[in-house]
Amino acid sequence: MANICDNKFFISCDNADTLDKIADKLEKLFQTDLDGEIAWQDDTLMEGYFDSRWAFPDHLFENFFDEFDDETIYMRCLSEEYGCGLVSMNIYQDKAWRQPQHFDL
Repeated sequence: MANICDNKFFISCDNADTLDKIADKLEKLFQTDLDGEIAWQDDTLMEGYFDSRWAFPDHLFENFFDEFDDETIYMRCLSEEYGCGLVSMNIYQDKAWRQPQHFDL
């Protein structure tokens, strides 16, 4: 059995229509690959969470924002895997993912 990783995310975008499309895409991902939910959303911000196995699911988010031609999209996700003491921060900004920051406890 895999260790469960808790992922808490924050996404912002200056364009409300783009943020709604991102929310729709996330909801589909939550129905097919991840157990999660958008807990709060307004015109420019959303927050939520999802579970994954072991760590942040890079393979699902690597190209997640590619279809959106919007340089104001920002995402940060704090991931915690309690079994191994892993904490990481993944940030998407300026149309690219930054190098993840990992903290082993």
